[in-house]
Amino acid sequence: MILLPIWFISVVAYMGLIYLGLMFVFKAVIRRGVVEEEEMHKGAGVREEDVKRMFRVIMPYLNESLLQFRALFSGDLSTTLKVKI
Repeated sequence: MILLPIWFISVVAYMGLIYLGLMFVFKAVIRRGVVEEEEMHKGAGVREEDVKRMFRVIMPYLNESLLQFRALFSGDLSTTLKVKI
């Protein structure tokens, strides 16, 4: 594993901080009152397509874990309550 020198990580962090500061100044001070058309219509909410895509990704894992829990707790009550430590 190659370790990056700490100074390199610091330089990258400071460059990111400078970039964020410049973007803040540009958007908050220089462009004050100027709102582009697409930014005005851009909603902060979650779109239906985003929710559907998220559920398509999550649902197979959720279903698999529920099936494993069902298999774990099915059968004789005395054997399902035994836990290996």
